[in-house]
Amino acid sequence: MQFEIKLDQAKFQAFDTAMKKAPGQLIRAIARGLTTGLHSTAGVVKRRVGNSSLLKRRSGHLTGAIKAYKDSPLDLFGYIGVGDDNDVAPYAWLLGKREPKTINAKEGKLLAIPIAAGLTDKDVARYNSPRDVPDGFWFKSKAGNVLFGRNVGKGQLELLFVGKESVTIESSGILPDVIQERIPKMAQAIEKEVIKTIAKLGLD
Repeated sequence: MQFEIKLDQAKFQAFDTAMKKAPGQLIRAIARGLTTGLHSTAGVVKRRVGNSSLLKRRSGHLTGAIKAYKDSPLDLFGYIGVGDDNDVAPYAWLLGKREPKTINAKEGKLLAIPIAAGLTDKDVARYNSPRDVPDGFWFKSKAGNVLFGRNVGKGQLELLFVGKESVTIESSGILPDVIQERIPKMAQAIEKEVIKTIAKLGLD
């Protein structure tokens, strides 16, 4: 099968120039589309984390740290995560694939888990640790549980933490779930930039 394209000199020169520019311009278009898709997807991850009942204790810190980034603007791959934010790095696994993880206290110590008055109405920790409660104290209940609280007057005790040697927490699955859901949207963002570039080059 053969075909022939006839162009006058001016059109041929324009076509030739466009074809020479096309590879570089299209790579830039794909990179721009990917950047747009990554940032919009990171925004969805942020909203899901902020609304997660599982992540209430850490949602504020994690939400602020989540971002989309690439090593270079022209890279054709990128990342969504907490980057190099060392403050939330120990909790970043909570965003990953749903699977249980057991956290053990250091030898001779206990994990302080907020309970009762140690939680706000939204089930968010009222204090970062027992050290933030200067008038609090540890004690053992009749049932043998290690608890932390403080006296609030008239013989009343306010419970704030329970001490545990270990706790098992399941990660949320938010990051891989959102990325999988958003693949079509990211593809559309790339396609939109490619179509705009093709039209700009006069090749549509």
